[in-house]
Amino acid sequence: VFAMTKTAKHRSVQSTNDSCVISKHSMTCRGYETDDFLHYFVSKPARRSPLINRGYYVRAKCVSRLLLKYCSFLGKQSCQIVSIGAGFDTTFFRLKSAGVLPTQCRYFEIDLALVVAKKTEVINGSSELSKLVGSPVEPGIWTDYCILNQDLCDLAGLEASLSNAKFLFSVPTLLLSECVLSYVETKHSDKLVAWTARKFQDVMFVVYEQIRPYDAFGIVMLRHFATLGSPLISLTDYPDPDALKERYRSLGYDSCECITMREFFDQLDPKESLRVRLLEPFDEFEELHEKCNHYVVSLARKGDVFHAFEPGFASQTASEKIKVSTEHQASWALCDVDASLRRFGHASVTTHNGKLLIAGGFAENGGKHHRSFAPVLVDLVNFRSELLDVDLEGRQHFTMTCLDDSNILLNGGRSSPLKAFQDDVFLTRTSEDHYVASNVAYNSAAPTPRWRHTLCSLRQDDGTLRVVLFGGRTVGVGALGDCHILDVSTMEWVEVGHGNDAPT
Repeated sequence: VFAMTKTAKHRSVQSTNDSCVISKHSMTCRGYETDDFLHYFVSKPARRSPLINRGYYVRAKCVSRLLLKYCSFLGKQSCQIVSIGAGFDTTFFRLKSAGVLPTQCRYFEIDLALVVAKKTEVINGSSELSKLVGSPVEPGIWTDYCILNQDLCDLAGLEASLSNAKFLFSVPTLLLSECVLSYVETKHSDKLVAWTARKFQDVMFVVYEQIRPYDAFGIVMLRHFATLGSPLISLTDYPDPDALKERYRSLGYDSCECITMREFFDQLDPKESLRVRLLEPFDEFEELHEKCNHYVVSLARKGDVFHAFEPGFASQTASEKIKVSTEHQASWALCDVDASLRRFGHASVTTHNGKLLIAGGFAENGGKHHRSFAPVLVDLVNFRSELLDVDLEGRQHFTMTCLDDSNILLNGGRSSPLKAFQDDVFLTRTSEDHYVASNVAYNSAAPTPRWRHTLCSLRQDDGTLRVVLFGGRTVGVGALGDCHILDVSTMEWVEVGHGNDAPT
């Protein structure tokens, strides 16, 4: 039963806004983007994780790019920007101070009373911010900037508030909404979208919001926001980009395109990607890709003015479906497994007797994930598992391969993006299902310590066993492209030279 009062919901929105501005501030402090105004709205700065910083960077980069192109597109024309549920967003101050906001552009923000009151107080208390907003007309309204206290579900009140602030519905307008509409009941957010399409002559709606609630990440995401008191109410009604496109077209917009943050991130200029990569240690690529796949920017257009605005905004991101010549039926079944098997960043190898050895990575413990130190041996017939009495020092993203003598070579790995393990490990079988660990002694220089690489055993025509290592990452460097071969009989590594001939 949804029993949260209106006041409680508004306080939850305020809490979400406070958390968001702290994360944005953390991102700018690490050098991802420049924002000289966020500090006015952050009373207790906090450093967020690199994963959160990158997530907010991708969001800011995509939205800022569209805003800058909008300002350039309209040039000296009269125009307007309306930020719906703006919170403590500082876009107006950044655009105005940089001199890129069109001279005939008025900027409006709409939010709840708690947010509006606090933001107005901060503006009035800062000479720098007061100078940028222009001359005061009445509380919350200046010549260049207006911040309005208005419930988005009250469209009559919204129209009256805008009209009172001298908003012109006939002037080209960009509407901006970041993580707002998904918190509003669908019947109300649909009415808002339809109202903007009906009321505005030339309008462009830029919306950043969550998508894909039905996969594992989406289910956790829904639960997370519900726990915070800010449930994603409309997400199940518009779960993916196709549904969002249809939403805006069916509610009165001429066109709509969508781009996920994963697609946008993949399109970044290589120099910008390199700059971002070097800002702070980072190795949570799977988590970043998951998050970026669950956030999207929609660009809906209506009216003649915006038909030519960014016509290929998302056309280059249309993913091609993988085509296969033959379909094969696969048989599979879900099995109940021990919690120690729920892990990632680990390595697996089939042992001499057909069992599965799983080691390292992060494993679930008490509902949380921790670095895993002990390997697990799994019987693939009955899926029973047992922990082995071996300490692998919490390695992540390493590789393993089984050798002829039933022993297992464990290569590479890291404990953090700043610390690669220097020694490889032999897991020596002492009895049927028991192993002991020892450091490997090579008879030649070993390859650079690394993680996220590949390792496999190959048998030559003469029966000699070789181990082939390729690629990976290491401290302070991007992806590696070297290849090495280990002669197991001599325990000597040889690097494979780069040739011009194509592989055969």
